[in-house]
Amino acid sequence: MNEMPGEGEGAKRGNVLLIFVKYPSPGTVKTRLSPELTPEQGAAFYRALAEEVVQVHISSEGYESIVCFAPESARKEVRSWLGPDIRLWSQLGDDLGSREFHATREALEAGYGKAAIIGSDCPTITPGDIEAAFSCLSGSDLVLGPCEDGGYYLIGATRPIESLFEGINWGSERVLSETLEKAREAGLTLELLDVKYDIDSYIDLERYYRSGREGAGDRPKTHSWRVLEGIMEGRV
Repeated sequence: MNEMPGEGEGAKRGNVLLIFVKYPSPGTVKTRLSPELTPEQGAAFYRALAEEVVQVHISSEGYESIVCFAPESARKEVRSWLGPDIRLWSQLGDDLGSREFHATREALEAGYGKAAIIGSDCPTITPGDIEAAFSCLSGSDLVLGPCEDGGYYLIGATRPIESLFEGINWGSERVLSETLEKAREAGLTLELLDVKYDIDSYIDLERYYRSGREGAGDRPKTHSWRVLEGIMEGRV
C-alpha cells in the first residue's frame, strides 16, 4: 500500500515530483556500464547518484517529492537506505511506460494538480528545472525534458493519459519522438525543457567525470562525482 498525502495535503501545494529509483543491488543497476565497471562499482555509483538526486529535491519549497522505488520486495531496504522521512511509493506495472502511467495517475488522483517524473540518472537536474516544468504545466497539458540520446529525463502532466506510455520502444533513441507523436495524436499541448544528458553508458560516465575535473576550480564536487572519482582511481 502506497502512502497517501494527508487530507488536503496534495491540493494545498499542487505540485508533486515523483523520483524513480531502483534498490542498488549489484548486477541490477547500471548494467550498461560493464565491463568497464564491475557490478559492485556500478551499484556504488548508482547508489550515490540516487542519494544525490533524492536529497537535492526532497526538501524543495516549490513542490512535494515522492520516491517511487522498485522492487517492492526491497521496501525495508529502501527505507533503511533513504531514511524514515522519505515518502515511498512502490512502482506498479510491467514496463517503464506502465510504471510511469500508474505513478502519474496515482499522484493526480491523490489530489495533486500537476505531477512530474524524473529518474535518478541525470545529476544535473536542479530544483529550478523542476519548477520550470511545473510552470509549463500552468498553460500546457504536457512537459518533457529531452535527453541527448533521444529519450527524456522528465515527463510531467496535469491529467493521466495512458496512450502516452503505450507502444513506446523503451531504451531506444526513439522514446522522445514516439512520445511527441502520441501527444500530437491525442491533441495535447506541450512544452519542452532544455536538453540534458543522463548517465546510461560508459561514455556518459566519462563525460560526467571529465566535467567534474575540468570544473574543479569553479564549483564543489558532488557526492556522486566523488564516488565516481574513487572508482576511476581504483579506490572503490
